[in-house]
Amino acid sequence: MDNSGGPGDVLVRRIPPGKHILLLRPGRGATINRLRLPGGVLVEAFRRFQAHSGTYLAAAIAYYALLSVFPFLLGATALLSLVLDAQQVRSAVVDRATYYLPGSAELVASVLDEASRARGQAGLLSVIFLLWSATGVVGAAGWAINRALDAPPARPFLRQKLVELGMVAGAGVFLWASTLLLGSIRLLGRLVPLAMPPAVDPGLYILGAGLSAVLSFGMFAVAYRLLAAVKLGWRDLWPGAVVAALGVEVGKHLFVLYVDRFAGYSLVYGSLGAVLVFLVWAYVAAVLLTFGAELIAVRRDAGNKSGG
Repeated sequence: MDNSGGPGDVLVRRIPPGKHILLLRPGRGATINRLRLPGGVLVEAFRRFQAHSGTYLAAAIAYYALLSVFPFLLGATALLSLVLDAQQVRSAVVDRATYYLPGSAELVASVLDEASRARGQAGLLSVIFLLWSATGVVGAAGWAINRALDAPPARPFLRQKLVELGMVAGAGVFLWASTLLLGSIRLLGRLVPLAMPPAVDPGLYILGAGLSAVLSFGMFAVAYRLLAAVKLGWRDLWPGAVVAALGVEVGKHLFVLYVDRFAGYSLVYGSLGAVLVFLVWAYVAAVLLTFGAELIAVRRDAGNKSGG
């Protein structure tokens, strides 16, 4: 063998006449075996996340979230106030919104209070406009999911907007359902005579945390299923939805701890501190959403290769 040359040179082996050599190259089997190693799927998903500039995709989603979430909350509050007590609706929306937007309780409450003062000036067209504005974050999330799946969006504009509006409506139902379910658990804690206070009762805490995780899983699973431009079976998408949901549930508590004890956004940014806290959490959630989509893509591609 001629070993002369630099590290980038090609090594040439001289084969005697009459001899044969079998050349092997890594193929699909090597990739599949690599993914079967402990943590191999997660490593490959992280590699794809970096290759697709996942942090920039998440930043775009966070930006659209800032423009979309508050119109959604205002529109949902206005619609629910037509049939329910306005103050109860406001309290429920703030409670659920701040649960899923940790560190943003004061910001959400102030936005809703300002809107309630001008509620008499808002009509049906204003509510429709608010809900239409809320589709921005859904479109950004769909773009990131399809980028992760290497599937360019194929839906016509109007059909895509209908899907996005359906997702916004579904988010409203999700917000309402989670308020009822988790509120029922709190009520149960007050009614059932327990030795310990309901707030620290382990059984109720585990039940509430488990129910919240299930709701988050359902939210991510539906988002992956409906926003993907390619057909995904539930078997394909559930691992990504599980990882994203668990990440959000754990991240909520860590983020609140971080904001309360370490972050001083209000000292540096003043009145913009609350907005920045919202953006940071939206970015973290968007990273988890995008990484979950990459995990789905890795498992789907591995399944196609092993079956093909």
